[in-house]
Amino acid sequence: MFEGAIDCLDCDKWQECSPDNKPSNFIACSINRNHKALSDKVISMMVGLNDGNPVTLQLKDVIPSKDPLKSVGHAELLVDAEKQEILGIDIDGDIVVRKDI
Repeated sequence: MFEGAIDCLDCDKWQECSPDNKPSNFIACSINRNHKALSDKVISMMVGLNDGNPVTLQLKDVIPSKDPLKSVGHAELLVDAEKQEILGIDIDGDIVVRKDI
């Protein structure tokens, strides 16, 4: 059975999003496949943003031992203004966003 991004995230904090309702400020990113668990619910990873500069981003409120970006090399991400946290993920049309944005 296909495991979508939402299956790896806390559904109290994240929700699925249709392409029609997807925020316009997602950006294409390359994702380093070496992710680091900072805690049971937080993962850190190096991401190359569309401007070419790598940044370290945190993905919060994941289900323990799950990672929706594991084995994903490229995706569209919604990133906070400080470029520290992932607020949305689009993996080939499988779109999730934080409920608090």
